[in-house]
Amino acid sequence: MQWPKIIFILLGILVIIIFKYLPVKFVLPNKSKYRVIYETSYINSYRIGGYCLGVYFILFGVILMFMNGWPHGVGIFAPIPPLIATISLRNQKKYIEKVC
Repeated sequence: MQWPKIIFILLGILVIIIFKYLPVKFVLPNKSKYRVIYETSYINSYRIGGYCLGVYFILFGVILMFMNGWPHGVGIFAPIPPLIATISLRNQKKYIEKVC
């Protein structure tokens, strides 16, 4: 059955579209706690992390489409989304500073 595999591809496309058109007010942190040093770089690093996550879901769905059934080796792909999120958060923290 191909539906669970196609759902990963649709999820990836949806994630990319959401991160492309997400309003800037939603992306920026709370102004009373953090001050953004480079706003455009901060927003771009946020969006790049979302795009990478979307591409991951698309590639994962394509890989599953070419495999028969759900192989046991799919667990290898499990640590990739937290790794993408961690790298994205570390990049975002370079462009903000805490307000004392």
